[in-house]
Amino acid sequence: MIEAVNAKSPDRPELPPAAVWRRLELSKSDRSCIAFLATAALVAIGFSAIRFNSDGRGVVDLRQPVARHHLQRSVVGYQVDVNRAAWPEWTLLPRIGETLARRIVDARHKHGPFSSHDDLRRVAGIGPKTLASMRPYLLPINGSPGPSASVDVNHR
Repeated sequence: MIEAVNAKSPDRPELPPAAVWRRLELSKSDRSCIAFLATAALVAIGFSAIRFNSDGRGVVDLRQPVARHHLQRSVVGYQVDVNRAAWPEWTLLPRIGETLARRIVDARHKHGPFSSHDDLRRVAGIGPKTLASMRPYLLPINGSPGPSASVDVNHR
């Protein structure tokens, strides 16, 4: 910053270093304004902390697990067509991350469409537990009946 202020230019004479520092100092009114704003911010934080602690929730202990019954759940109806879904759609399902979702789509492109939900087991990383957790969220294949599902968005 000093170099920028002290840079030689044809219309500005070079300033001695002491003059540069004096030029960067804050005036008394600027310091008063900053002190007032800092005090106001601290008071606002204090009132916020008092209000948070007085609403009955108390201090949050991050080391303790949150009771599941206190969470408000968001339920979204969503099902995936195993032979048409792109990888981002697969990542919305439980136990399916980006890597596994991309493997599913790649397997479908390389080896053809899936003939049943059990055919998903040919994908590396899909075992019985993963298939069981995703099965309610899969659309039926070839008109065979399948379960309907509501995806719990807070599942992950």
